[in-house]
Amino acid sequence: SGDVKDSREAEELLTKAAEQGSPVAEAALGEIFDSREDYAKAAELYRKAAEHGFHAAETCLGDLYLEGHGVSQDYAEALKWYQSAADHGEAIAANNLGTLYLDGIGTEQDYGRAMKWFKKAAGQNEPTAMINLGNMYYEGRGVRQDAGRAFRFYRKAADLGDAGAQSTVGDMLVQGDGVAQDYDKAAAWYRKSADQGFPAAQYNLGVMYLEGISVRQELKEALRLFTLAAEQGDANAQFNLGTMYLLGQGVGTDPAEARRLFRKAADQNHPSAEVSIGGMYREGLCVSQDYRESLKWYMKAAEQGSMEGQYNVGLIYMQGLGVSPDPKEACRWFEKAAKQGDREAAACLMALRLDAGELSGTDLSGALSGLFRNDGDEEDV
Repeated sequence: SGDVKDSREAEELLTKAAEQGSPVAEAALGEIFDSREDYAKAAELYRKAAEHGFHAAETCLGDLYLEGHGVSQDYAEALKWYQSAADHGEAIAANNLGTLYLDGIGTEQDYGRAMKWFKKAAGQNEPTAMINLGNMYYEGRGVRQDAGRAFRFYRKAADLGDAGAQSTVGDMLVQGDGVAQDYDKAAAWYRKSADQGFPAAQYNLGVMYLEGISVRQELKEALRLFTLAAEQGDANAQFNLGTMYLLGQGVGTDPAEARRLFRKAADQNHPSAEVSIGGMYREGLCVSQDYRESLKWYMKAAEQGSMEGQYNVGLIYMQGLGVSPDPKEACRWFEKAAKQGDREAAACLMALRLDAGELSGTDLSGALSGLFRNDGDEEDV
């Protein structure tokens, strides 16, 4: 095709210019080989460009040493090249240098130097450096924790069009974290990020359409956004999309598609998806009923701390579904779920303990208040 021919001709011209010692051509040709994953050739070309004074190539060479692509991985060498590029005003190199100091890679950890280089890069409108500064303030790394200041750095990066920062700004506006809660503004930022294809923002905007938060409830739009995010591997979106197919929300009921999506999310250790698969095996929905397989999936979720998973493991052992009834094991899992606030688990736990003679009726209220120490702050369900 014409595009292939043009690309080939451009590469030939760059090769000729590189052979004549043009550092810009050497670096551009290096990027071509880098994109083809011919890292050894890319490293050779970046090094020539760097030796000819093209400092952007030093950043690229630092990247190769950091990852061990085409060269032996060498963090100290990566730091050397980033330092040289940053000293000559390369913003991306300054940000990368800050990251090495932040995490102590190839050098001693030094939050002060990390902050210095992030600020230098941010001053050149490098959005990733603004995000890194925001992270330092949000996490309190080398500075006093300050969500408000973190928000301002994220907002600067968002204003420059960084999709990840736009999504984070949306998150903080939803949570009222470091800024006044504002769902309308959150939706606007999620939309900006989602329009750039950022999956977390697509998911969160989808939730707003699903639940009618700050926008008119539109199940079809929620479905569309969850689909976009799910196709990029977002586990939360895969789970929500699966739930919509299972329940027939905005789409025809399709348990097989629901199971496929739950499995994709479960493969990423999504606890709610694991619980859903467990439920499908327990009920024999779109699969052969299999209590042992059901227990396997509930257990995966339970071991990650899922209250719903813990409760269902308890039920399996209490009812003896596919296993011998085991009240002690049931109690162990019901107690875990009850301590997270699951009232049904608490009721099952008390019933089993009463049956076992471990509690008298007069002990019941005290046991329940022990499990729900903060119950007075919660609404009745």
